[in-house]
Amino acid sequence: MTIVKVDIDVKMDKELLYKFVTTRFAIMRALNYTPCYYEYKETSKGYHFWFGVEEELSDKEICDLQFLLGDDHHRCRFNYLRFDAGCFKQFNVLFSKKLKNNNIT
Repeated sequence: MTIVKVDIDVKMDKELLYKFVTTRFAIMRALNYTPCYYEYKETSKGYHFWFGVEEELSDKEICDLQFLLGDDHHRCRFNYLRFDAGCFKQFNVLFSKKLKNNNIT
């Protein structure tokens, strides 16, 4: 399984949040991935999402999928730069301190 991380800087009501998650799963299926998990945390600006797919993805595929799922464009840009530099995995983080404190992987 691979976890992809998506940062969305938009506040959503419950209906829009449901539609957002549903359409992310539709996008993953349309790209021939098998979605199997999701989790999210509300932030001061919007949400951080973790989506699991059954397939093992390369770093490039992770960058691409996060972008296609609507990840913050600035974060995507930095992730592509980190990928090109060969240090993507250690920097593809959301909420690094809170992730550790909440035991979310």
